[in-house]
Amino acid sequence: MPDSRRPKLGQHFLSEGRYRQRIVDSLHLKPQDVVVEIGPGRGAMTELLAQRARRVIGIEVDPRLAEDLRRRFVNYANLEILYADILKTDLAALSSARRRQVVIVGMETHVCVYQTSVDLIRTGYSVFVL
Repeated sequence: MPDSRRPKLGQHFLSEGRYRQRIVDSLHLKPQDVVVEIGPGRGAMTELLAQRARRVIGIEVDPRLAEDLRRRFVNYANLEILYADILKTDLAALSSARRRQVVIVGMETHVCVYQTSVDLIRTGYSVFVL
């Protein structure tokens, strides 16, 4: 059922299934990959990512959305939802394994996309920007 709440933080939510699938397919995820999803919102991409990656870490700044995601994906052992501001998150500490890492920077983080992307690339992450 669609959520009728209006976004309060300027979020934009991806709802078209075929586009979500195309985006995830384009990442060429491997079962050993760690994915950091910045701004998972209502979780449109989250489940698709969790089905393909070893570990998915969703970082959501909206406390209500973060809690909704935790409840929705409680049965996914490889998925962790953090209520945090991406600009104040130590991304290097999120994964101790030195495996390929993919970061999805969503549209809802447009204000911090550039700085976050630069920081992530310097840390050794592969960056995919929606």
